Amino acid sequence: MVMVLALSSCGGASTPRETAEKAMKCRMNNDYEGFLRLTGMSEQEIKNNQEELKRLAAMQAGQEDCIKSYEIIEEKIDEEKGRASFIINVSYEKRGANREIIKLEKSQDGQWLVH
Repeated sequence: MVMVLALSSCGGASTPRETAEKAMKCRMNNDYEGFLRLTGMSEQEIKNNQEELKRLAAMQAGQEDCIKSYEIIEEKIDEEKGRASFIINVSYEKRGANREIIKLEKSQDGQWLVH
């Protein structure tokens, strides 16, 4: 299993599942900035990392193996501990299907963020 680290106009979400869905949409659309917002990174931090974002976008473009679709197949949410995880079946154009995990934590202000 691989931790999902890639990235649509992705803003905050109110539930763990919405956050996981937005993270996957960011990933499908190579929206690295949107994905980083889902981690709780500030706009200034994102601005300071523009060169790294460009490098990631170029690397992803060179892979030419885009996500065709995804399906959340399992979710575990622990509201008391403020943690959630999702097992996602991700279908790629060339590689086929792969199971991946998105882990979330609830911030002090109540937002679910990619961890």
